[in-house]
Amino acid sequence: MYLSHGDSGFIIRNNITARSSSFGLKFRGPVVDSLIQDNIFTANHTMCQIHCKEESEENSNIEFTGNIATQSGHTDRSGGLRTNSTRHLLVSNNILANNTLDGSPAFQFYYENSFFSNGDFFHGDDVVIQNNTVYGWRGHYVYFGDTPDDAIVDYNDVVIANNLFQGLPEREAGPRFLVAHMDPIELDRIDYFENRYDSNEPANEWFRIEAAPYLSLSEWQVQADEPDAQGIDAQFVDPDRTLATYNQTLGGAPTLEAFLAEARLQSKSNWRPEYTAQSIAEYIRAGFMPQADVGNAGAVSE
Repeated sequence: MYLSHGDSGFIIRNNITARSSSFGLKFRGPVVDSLIQDNIFTANHTMCQIHCKEESEENSNIEFTGNIATQSGHTDRSGGLRTNSTRHLLVSNNILANNTLDGSPAFQFYYENSFFSNGDFFHGDDVVIQNNTVYGWRGHYVYFGDTPDDAIVDYNDVVIANNLFQGLPEREAGPRFLVAHMDPIELDRIDYFENRYDSNEPANEWFRIEAAPYLSLSEWQVQADEPDAQGIDAQFVDPDRTLATYNQTLGGAPTLEAFLAEARLQSKSNWRPEYTAQSIAEYIRAGFMPQADVGNAGAVSE
């Protein structure tokens, strides 16, 4: 799904987006006053990109909430949510899990000048990333890219709080981190609160600041000023649920193809609730109920 610049007032809700050639959803801004809620993204190159091409443009007043991304990476990358210029952005109660290739981060704030005609820039004003669950993602979970010398960067009120960043897989190629800030200046502009972290990487390599220093959780607590961060294994009930396993519970073959074949038969005269985004979400969210005490962190099941 591709939404071009100059549009506004979108409500994108309860869709199933599968096997797109690139992004499951792409905003080429400026896009304003829009809601992306309760969608299922599966086997796409990247879940969603919200970006602007010109430094003078910005997206604003966007809520990205209640969505689920699973098995991203049917091509050479496997990304989550990417943004470069957005004000008043709320990202909450989403689940990003089990992408299939080493690839792009779950949440990425980037400055790649190949996307832009007039240099690099990032605006982030009143950006809140809260109560999300990331699990089994083969890439950085939160990534702020290196800032070029001539980049235009403007952070204000960027908050990353009460998320469950869990089960970072062991590396298959290069290193990956729960949080990576490639420019240390950025870290002073971001507020981290009460996130719950768990990784299968060595304990002294969970986080990264700048080009070389790898950090343990205790070091991160100091340098990121997140003393209430905790290292907790959430012990999810069944975090490997997919549309394939869901289709098996319906009596069908345990493949994405079998599910999509049935979903394509939906019509006014042949409407089956079990093939809707809402039913899939209930099934996958139930698998992400934590058995450990994680406080109020992560995506809720309701």
